Amino acid sequence: METLQKPKTTPKDFFLYLGVTVSLYVSAVSLIGLLFSVIDQAFPGPLAYIDPYSTGVRTAIATLIVIFPVFILVSRYVYGMERSTPEKRELGVRKWLTYFNLFVGALILIIDLVVLLNRFLGGTDFTTGFVLKVIAVFVIVGGLFSFYVYDLRHPPVEAGNTSRNAGLAAIAIVMISLVVGFIVMGSPSTQRAKHYDDQRVSDLQNINYQIINYWQLKRVLPAVLRDVENKATGNILPVDPESGAEYSYEAISTLSYKICAVFSLASTGTDSATRSAETQPVPASAVKMTGQENWTHSMGSQCFTRTIDPALYPPFDSTVKAFPVLSK
Repeated sequence: METLQKPKTTPKDFFLYLGVTVSLYVSAVSLIGLLFSVIDQAFPGPLAYIDPYSTGVRTAIATLIVIFPVFILVSRYVYGMERSTPEKRELGVRKWLTYFNLFVGALILIIDLVVLLNRFLGGTDFTTGFVLKVIAVFVIVGGLFSFYVYDLRHPPVEAGNTSRNAGLAAIAIVMISLVVGFIVMGSPSTQRAKHYDDQRVSDLQNINYQIINYWQLKRVLPAVLRDVENKATGNILPVDPESGAEYSYEAISTLSYKICAVFSLASTGTDSATRSAETQPVPASAVKMTGQENWTHSMGSQCFTRTIDPALYPPFDSTVKAFPVLSK
């Protein structure tokens, strides 16, 4: 009577099953992170910080585009291998990783329910964003948990269309999530334009304070913008980060002036210019120098009028020498 030999795990088997597990976890975490970021953008809380560059969305999209296809390809290869060699399903590494995945999935679902119940018992309001995040975790992790339970009970030969349909459903969910992520994030050119506009605002702030410093030293506004430049002290005028053109400046009166730039996009609710405007809701043309300037801008050429308040920025005392002569 012949005894059945237990199949041995080869290095190829080990790394194939490990690759499926690792790519699965990375893809699932990235998908959940993408959905969380999209939900935060769509339903921001009153104290939530909205990243103007959609860093979370961008990272999740990049990870899914690279890792999810790896998961699909390796999974298809492993599933085909199990169909042709059914004894591979008895490998120890496969069983260990399968039950580990079930354990982690069950643990996440339990934690998800505990968080939901704890929020309910604490009397905390169920915001739309919070509920959607709970549902997202429950659907993704619950779907994976159900698939692995089904996979344990049905060999690949029997599973057939069910496994294929599960794979197609996963691809569809990821593709839809990626499309929504791109809509929220915008195209790479839009992201580049946001970076340019933020740099323009930063440059105008830099120029603004150089003009103030010039007035405090000389009690007069510069005739042209290059008057404030002083390479010895490091006061170098910035230029437009995209075109390399100089920023515009014009003195209006003894204390008022305007500085201009050409912006690629209009201000949005997630950039620093708009958040500054929300704390000081006055027109840009009427803002005085209080340290919290309004830099809200439209697309295209935009000028900002500034008026120096001598009470806030008094002239420097010309009798005080910067480098006093030491007596011998």
